[in-house]
Amino acid sequence: MGVYDQGCLNIPLPRCIGELVKAPPVPVSHPGDGNVLDLLIEFGRKYNRDINEIRQACDLAEGYSDLVIILQRPAPRHNYSVDFEKFVADCPTLDAVDKLIRYASKGTRSIETVSVFDAYSFKPGLTAAWPSDDDCHLLLEQMLKFKKPRVVMCCWNKGAATCSNEFVGQFVGGGVGNPSIRDEIDIEGCSSVAIRCFHPATAMCYNPYNADYQALLTYHFIAAFSELSYRIHEPWWLEQINTRSMHAIKWQRNDRLDTPDAYDRI
Repeated sequence: MGVYDQGCLNIPLPRCIGELVKAPPVPVSHPGDGNVLDLLIEFGRKYNRDINEIRQACDLAEGYSDLVIILQRPAPRHNYSVDFEKFVADCPTLDAVDKLIRYASKGTRSIETVSVFDAYSFKPGLTAAWPSDDDCHLLLEQMLKFKKPRVVMCCWNKGAATCSNEFVGQFVGGGVGNPSIRDEIDIEGCSSVAIRCFHPATAMCYNPYNADYQALLTYHFIAAFSELSYRIHEPWWLEQINTRSMHAIKWQRNDRLDTPDAYDRI
């Protein structure tokens, strides 16, 4: 891993990671796409969310159905009145997700063409009474069942929140350094692959100079997009990065990564 290329994030990455990138198949529209937007609009109105907040949630969710990314929850201080491009650019997590999508798809996809959901939609605060965690997860379940994605990137962790929804519980993220990131899950008779990632803020906001975290995050996105055409065989160096990352995260038990809102979309 001694030869480095400029990565898609802050730190140059080993060239062997970039060599795994292949362009995914051309996506097609899915009949359930419109239903998802209707669900989000109805849910947002039910809880009196601002029209601009609903619009941005719909813009994130209206991508193709072949691959879905699940983040945690909206940040409490988003400016929802700006256009979608600025909305993404102003949010470190969404900006990183966009760059990772472009890199992992060899420039053929972006956050505008990939569906991005929140596990706790329209609930920026962990302790907010409404919507309830159960209501948020019922919405997520319905959206996933409408989309029936072939691949789901699970970039969230319930932390101090709750998750009593058995179906949604299958799509919880795996955390930093998790050696097993791939599971096959049935969505109403359709086979889906869950890639258990960690929240991008772990690498981009709380540990921006940890090359291992960024390498892992990038690999997870590459593995997810590869599932659309073929399954990557785990490279020999992945175990080393996982091990170093797990050791590093253990030293951070008392920092912000372990607070209830550590994995919020910020």
